[in-house]
This record gives sequence, C-alpha cells and structure tokens, in this order.
Amino acid sequence: MADHITSKLNPDSHLILDQPLLRLPFELLRKNFKVAHLNVEKESTALKSTLRETANASLNANASPDDVLKNVDSMIARMRGLKRKLTSCSEEENRLHQQSQSRIRHLGELYGMQSLDDVKYEEWSRTRLDRLLVDYLLRYGYKESAAELAQEKGIGELVDVETFCADE
Repeated sequence: MADHITSKLNPDSHLILDQPLLRLPFELLRKNFKVAHLNVEKESTALKSTLRETANASLNANASPDDVLKNVDSMIARMRGLKRKLTSCSEEENRLHQQSQSRIRHLGELYGMQSLDDVKYEEWSRTRLDRLLVDYLLRYGYKESAAELAQEKGIGELVDVETFCADE
C-alpha cells in the first residue's frame, strides 16, 4: 500500500516546475503584439497626416496633380511596408502559437499517466531531461551544441534555440 502511494504521479507538481516552458512563448507573443501595434500606430498616424495635408493642399489648389500623385504613391508605399512588417509579425505569431501548442501537449501527456512506474512517464522524463539540458547549454553559451541536441532528440518546439540564437 505504501509503495502505491509513493509511485502515484502528481501532474500538478510537475506543472509548477515547468512553468518556464510556457512563460517565454507567452512573453514573446506579447512582445510581438506590441511591435505590430506600434507599427500600425506609427504608420496610421503618418498616413493620416499625409492624407490630411494632401487633401487640404488639393482643395486649396496649392498642390499640382503631380504632387498629389506623389503623395498618394508615398502613402501606398508606406502601407506596403506596413503590410510586410505585419506579415512578418503574423508569421512569428503563428510560430509561437505552434510552439506553445506543442509545449501544452507535452505537459498534457502527464495527465494520461497514473504512476511514476509507467513506461510513458520514463519516456516523458527523458524528454524533459533533454529539454533541461538544451536549456542549460543555451544559457551558458553552448548554442551549437544545444541546437544539435534539440535536433537530434526532436524537441525543437520544446526549447528556445531560436530565441537564444537570434542575437547572432
């Protein structure tokens, strides 16, 4: 009876220890949203200003049709630039959502296990150890080794190699 109690798996205690697994993608999503929001605000302010100036100048006959056309072309170019920036933000957001889903799925596997003696728990623990090793290597500057280990073990979405290697 006592042996059964000691080998019972408590997934909640694991989740407390693995909070950082979900924290970084969440923070990166917030940062990505702020970047997108800033770009939209900046470009919309500039666009409104240019549009107002162009409209006033054309109504007051202070601008030639060529000047108005140049301003419209400039606004279109700004909007295309904004579209490129927002597309990049969208791709990053999708990547982060996919990464978060993989991490949630990984943590959710714990709830399908009843015991620490379960073969699935042993496999899950090995993945967790590999993840922790990659994290350790990244934090201490062994980025290439961390990337190779993550690739070899197939845990790329469970670790933050891209975040640590983005500086290079």
